[in-house]
Amino acid sequence: MIDAYKANGQYDKAFETYDMLFTFMNEQKFKNQHLYAEELSYNMKFDEKLAEIENLKISNEKAELTKQRNSLFIAGLAVSLILILIVLFLVIRAQKHNKILAKQEYDLLKAKLEEEENNRMIDEMQLLKQVEDRERNRIATDLHDSIGGLLSSIKISMYSYQESTKLNPAQTEHTNRILEYIDETKQELNRIVYNLTPLIVEKFGLLEAIKQYCKKIQNEQFQIRLQIISVPTNIMVEDEITLYRIIQEVLHNIVKHAKAQNVLVQIQTDKESGMVIISIEDDGQGMDVEEAKNKGGLGMRSLFSRVQNLNGSIKIESQKNIGTSIYIHCFPNPING
Repeated sequence: MIDAYKANGQYDKAFETYDMLFTFMNEQKFKNQHLYAEELSYNMKFDEKLAEIENLKISNEKAELTKQRNSLFIAGLAVSLILILIVLFLVIRAQKHNKILAKQEYDLLKAKLEEEENNRMIDEMQLLKQVEDRERNRIATDLHDSIGGLLSSIKISMYSYQESTKLNPAQTEHTNRILEYIDETKQELNRIVYNLTPLIVEKFGLLEAIKQYCKKIQNEQFQIRLQIISVPTNIMVEDEITLYRIIQEVLHNIVKHAKAQNVLVQIQTDKESGMVIISIEDDGQGMDVEEAKNKGGLGMRSLFSRVQNLNGSIKIESQKNIGTSIYIHCFPNPING
């Protein structure tokens, strides 16, 4: 168009048109530059946003990674703590178990030592009883043979003296009194010998020995009711004597300590097992059974030792001012055993 104006000689319009074109072009250039600047600014902001997003993403990833690491650490710590607690529990449990085992071993050892001590004491008591019985027999035999024979000789001599000599009434009375003293001395000697060794058991058997002993110690103030359901037969004489000694010891203690007026003695035997059951009941003042066992007097120890020597057991029940009951179960040895 400018060239057309130039060809027509319209230079003013050509210049004006050129100026308008130049201005338009400058405006378009400015607009383009402004758009470019805006685009560049937008791109920069977009890149910044992308960078921020990327940084935020990286931060989130780091935070998530840290969180995971923390979770793993906490989980590991929790597992470690649980394992430590389990180990501590097992250690404490093992220690308690070891303590229990140690206490059980100690109790077993203590019980074993006590059992050995009891067995030793039983053996000693049995040995002492055997020595005592032998010594009793020896003393009884010596008394019976020596002093008994001497008293019999003195009595014969006194009778001979009375027959060979003319005595006045006073002398006769005096010699008769001496003879009575001799008879009383012999009776006392026989009583001592009887207590030392129950020869009646060997001569007449256990039943008759028990009857005679009960008859001898009872009186108007002290009555014994003897109930013999069945007595052991065909057992060793030593065990018969031991049974007699057991009953004798119980009755002796009743007479000495119980202040009883009535006593019931029952004896029965199980033919099949050979077990002898003895029950002795009194209406005396009673006693503290545990205290009596703990004191362990010679009579009580001797009683328990004799019962144990017959593989038996003894049970004592007592009430104050009501009385005492003693139950004995034992197994004497048969002759053919």
